[in-house]
Amino acid sequence: MLPALTELEIGLVAWALALVIFGVQGLLSVAVEGRELRPGHVEPRLTGQLSVAIVAFGLALLAISALLGVAILDGWPPARVGTLAGAGCLILGLLLVLYKEAFVGDEAALDERDDGIPW
Repeated sequence: MLPALTELEIGLVAWALALVIFGVQGLLSVAVEGRELRPGHVEPRLTGQLSVAIVAFGLALLAISALLGVAILDGWPPARVGTLAGAGCLILGLLLVLYKEAFVGDEAALDERDDGIPW
């Protein structure tokens, strides 16, 4: 059994996790958009592969939610219920990213602000 973490160790783990998330987000941003942001409007990009990914993640989310319901009703250990809930949250986040890429598009406006604030 692992020893309990102190408040300082929990804080350090939280900071490390936040920095890892920001790092992964930055790497994904560079991989998808490139190093230089270009102004303009990007149309939604619904492709066949993206459609298949949306359907697959949707079905995975449905399966995990059904399994989570069974786990709660049958009284599974909290660690398993938490793992299922966390996996469902991750899949939902990925599904929202795919949906945004397929149906919403993006717009980058790099205009100078002229609102009277000196900075």
